[in-house]
Amino acid sequence: MADFHYITYSLTLPLHYDRNLPRANIAGVFFVMVVYLATNMAYFAAMTTTELLQADAVAVVWGDRVLQQASLLIPLAVSISVFGAVNANAFAGGRTMFVAARDGNLPSILSFIHVEKLTPLPTMVFNTLCAITFVYLGEIYSLIDFFSFTGLFYGLTFASLLVFRVTKPDKPRSYKCPIVIPIAMLVISAYLVIAPIIKKPSIGYLYAALFCLGGLIFYFPCVKYKLNVPYKDEITMYTQIALQVVPPTKYTD
Repeated sequence: MADFHYITYSLTLPLHYDRNLPRANIAGVFFVMVVYLATNMAYFAAMTTTELLQADAVAVVWGDRVLQQASLLIPLAVSISVFGAVNANAFAGGRTMFVAARDGNLPSILSFIHVEKLTPLPTMVFNTLCAITFVYLGEIYSLIDFFSFTGLFYGLTFASLLVFRVTKPDKPRSYKCPIVIPIAMLVISAYLVIAPIIKKPSIGYLYAALFCLGGLIFYFPCVKYKLNVPYKDEITMYTQIALQVVPPTKYTD
């Protein structure tokens, strides 16, 4: 469910946005709703409300009770689900950094693609290294808490859409959603960021906010004022050789 926003990253060619994008989102959400409702109905058919609330892993308890010897399928199904989420992240998540680097907001090496596969390999490697670092330094519950900060960037995206609707009302758009949707999503994004801080204040949230604002330290000298970083060309050259990547011949918006 959380990976549906990757649809917009994947539709890079003009293949009827106005038709395909709504269809993909509506069909995906409807399918997930059906699966989730069926799953919860299966849980309530075999377990009481008290058992559901007390179980550490509801699916495991349900599998032991209903599937018995075949309960090993539950961890396998969870692994497949996780693999699907990781696959979507690897496929489309790196594209955000790829476009940011292409526009000059990140090091140019992150906008390079593999010479044969034509995939943004540097961004995928960079994302993987960041994920490994965060997992190694922190623990899973802290990562889950800090994940709510992604709502901040979603909110900024929705706010940008509203600004463009006012400042560029006549700009041609491949797909135009009703104005009430970004307004509602902006409110929800703000809630997802503010609610955890109010409910359970922690110094970690301050660190996360400082980490986000820390990007300004690099933005002004490196992006706005085009500061020449020492050994940048050498690092780019050796990374190209190691990953076999080159700059794209042309960009497609």
